[in-house]
Amino acid sequence: MSSFKMLRIYLGESDKYKNKNLYEYILNLAKEHNLKGATVIRGIAGFGSNSYIHTTNILRLSEDLPIIIEIIDEENKIFSFLEIIKTFFKEGTIVLLDIEKSYHFPILAKDIMIKKLISVEENENLNSILNLILKNKVKFLPVIKDKTLQGVITGKDILEKIDLKLKINLTYEDLNKEIQYMVEKQKLSLTAKDLMQRKVKVGYPQWKLDKILHFMFENKIKRLPIVNSNFELLGLITRTDILSYLAHYTSPKSSLNLSLKSGTTAKELATLDLPTFSPEEKIEKAIADILKSPLKMGVCLNEKKEIKGVVFDSDLIKYFIDDSSNLLNRLKNIFGSLDKEKYLKDIMRTDFISVLPEENLGTIIHIFKDKGIKRLIVMDEEKKFQGVVERDNILNKLL
Repeated sequence: MSSFKMLRIYLGESDKYKNKNLYEYILNLAKEHNLKGATVIRGIAGFGSNSYIHTTNILRLSEDLPIIIEIIDEENKIFSFLEIIKTFFKEGTIVLLDIEKSYHFPILAKDIMIKKLISVEENENLNSILNLILKNKVKFLPVIKDKTLQGVITGKDILEKIDLKLKINLTYEDLNKEIQYMVEKQKLSLTAKDLMQRKVKVGYPQWKLDKILHFMFENKIKRLPIVNSNFELLGLITRTDILSYLAHYTSPKSSLNLSLKSGTTAKELATLDLPTFSPEEKIEKAIADILKSPLKMGVCLNEKKEIKGVVFDSDLIKYFIDDSSNLLNRLKNIFGSLDKEKYLKDIMRTDFISVLPEENLGTIIHIFKDKGIKRLIVMDEEKKFQGVVERDNILNKLL
């Protein structure tokens, strides 16, 4: 997240520009340039470089009282606005201050949402849509008409429309390759209007964080489009965006103070609801348990219960599928073609990221944000497995 600056402007109450009070002109200009906010403060007394003392004393109400305007926003926006002010600001003082952190409560949807979105029109064809997905690596594509939201397209929608039924979660790259293959083979002429989901759950820019979280959990959605009263698309919120924004309000060594229980630790957040195996377990015996697991993963432990590695469903796919062959045909035969001499130790990940059980929530949020991960292993100093923290475990604490 960008660093913040404070722009502080000192001027007189009677200063004019274009026949308007200068402070009013600057305030309106800040609003036009979509700055986060500005405050005008009227002083009770003061003096400037001209040495005249201004005061609210009842006998001197006609004097020119001091005015202070404070504006806080991202550094690049403040610098751009400062250049505009310099073109007409003739008398007074402008101060630029560093802001270590800014805090805005309550946190609203408009604070969190991504504003620069990739979207398509209703008549966009499938090939164009697929190219957008591949080029920009997006999994959620809003469909708009005259700026208003008409529906959304996900990878699942595309798979269903081209009648590709997969029982196993594929890696993102494999999924795109298979979609591309099916499009070229069947030469489908579907449009965004044909593919999109029309019943879309949406949020509004003034929704507070707790309402956003409740709404997303109650409706079991990962991505929430934000619209205005005219249903015009303004932005998008994902669970990752929420965590990234929260990371802005806490340092890795402190606890987060956003209606969370103090002292929330990795051990308190972790779940043990996932299968564990020996690294010597044959892959064919572990597959069913991994795929049935809510987290689609398993943990490999030795006889001392020390964690040696983790296995995700995507690791199974990568190991057994040859990218140069037809993915769909290979998937149909995958369970009958496993090499019974292969073990979990051959495919498990040993470079997983972990934290100690007592690690606090501030650190955990930063790890999720900085590493771009969805799950975090918890183990003690003796490498004993203590559970897994999932992204939703953290967000649930805000409910």
